[in-house]
Amino acid sequence: MVAEVFDECVFTDPTEVFYQQLLRVSNLLPVHLKEARVQQSLRQFSDEQDFQALLEAKTFLEKELVSVRERLKQLEGETCVVDYAVRETQEKSRVRKAQRGAVSSAKKQKA
Repeated sequence: MVAEVFDECVFTDPTEVFYQQLLRVSNLLPVHLKEARVQQSLRQFSDEQDFQALLEAKTFLEKELVSVRERLKQLEGETCVVDYAVRETQEKSRVRKAQRGAVSSAKKQKA
């Protein structure tokens, strides 16, 4: 487990001497740790690698979005077919019930 802390100080309009001193401190070489376990946990960061990973993620997400949209269109088409079949079945059911009702009233009239 690695715990990191980030502190940031903002100096508004530092004097030239102080600015130069800040630049010198920021250019110091990193401390190399002798303990291998700690060194492995502190990997080197690369803006280029991070940017490349973001581009790959963007490409992946765009492909997934296209795939999901295609599946949604397909499901919408299937839904329309099912809705049409349900409406046809309901209409046939109504017609049969109406015919049965007509036959049954005709039988009652004959009797």
